[in-house]
Amino acid sequence: MTNEEISEFQRRDREWQKTPLGAAFSKMTNALGKAWVADIESGFRGNMSDKRLREIWDAERAATQEFRTLLDAQTRQHAELLAAAKEVIRGLNARIDAASTAKEPVPVFHGIADLASAIAKTEAR
Repeated sequence: MTNEEISEFQRRDREWQKTPLGAAFSKMTNALGKAWVADIESGFRGNMSDKRLREIWDAERAATQEFRTLLDAQTRQHAELLAAAKEVIRGLNARIDAASTAKEPVPVFHGIADLASAIAKTEAR
């Protein structure tokens, strides 16, 4: 990777971490990273207590659950938004068809092609 590509990657990563999902993911990975470091350090010293192990696993579990909850919410929101956009397209197409059948001027809706294209791309994923 070039320095420009690395800088761009870092910029995008910082932007993503500002989103709720990105922040939760960072929190989860930080908890996991701290737990692994603590585990390795204690393993070297041979003094990891059961209590400390439970604390580490509880922190990991809580961070992971928060990330999953946000991811599930975002997935539901995405599905609701897609359904609403499809309903808008159906309504607009019905208006266009009705106007065309009645030999009336066909209404022009700015952005309908972009919305239809975005729906198609989303459904293709």
